[in-house]
Amino acid sequence: MPVEVVRVRQMIVRDGRYRGLAGGARAVYRRGGVLAFYEGLGASLLQIGPTVGIAFSTFTFTQKKMLRYLKERGGAPERAALARGNLHRADHLLYASVVAGSLSGLVSKTLTYPMDLAKRRMQIASHPGAEDSPKKKLIRCQATIWNCLSTAFRKEGLRGLYRGWSVTIYKAQLTSVIAFTTYELVCYGIRDAIP
Repeated sequence: MPVEVVRVRQMIVRDGRYRGLAGGARAVYRRGGVLAFYEGLGASLLQIGPTVGIAFSTFTFTQKKMLRYLKERGGAPERAALARGNLHRADHLLYASVVAGSLSGLVSKTLTYPMDLAKRRMQIASHPGAEDSPKKKLIRCQATIWNCLSTAFRKEGLRGLYRGWSVTIYKAQLTSVIAFTTYELVCYGIRDAIP
């Protein structure tokens, strides 16, 4: 969380006050003390649980459907064609994991994105230099998470809750594909190696 606060401030303030990690951390501390490093923590905690739960649920559901479809489409593989201890072919597992990982990143981030945006807006709220930023019109929230979300919705409508969503989705999908696919293929290799 503290590193993320520094990163967000580096993105909005371009006058060098937050240059580098150490310099940024000193500037955050000078402006708000230790608590400044945890701005938006509530929104972050409320976001992470549902994001992970939705991602794993979506991945598991989609991967099972994809594997069933690929197995039916490709015919039942001979036992010799499967790696030892595995129920699916490696290529089927790879394809199903990539598709399911991509979808899980899309769905989980889309459903929890307003909380992510509230967190970022809370992280810049107490920074007095944010008015000097080129992003002057950005809604800054100093009150509660719910107040932040309702203010954004009232001022900008549904679009205000999803500002910056499209760029974030690419990162979420790529991260999910890499994490889930790597995990599945490593497990596949381990099952194959166990006698």
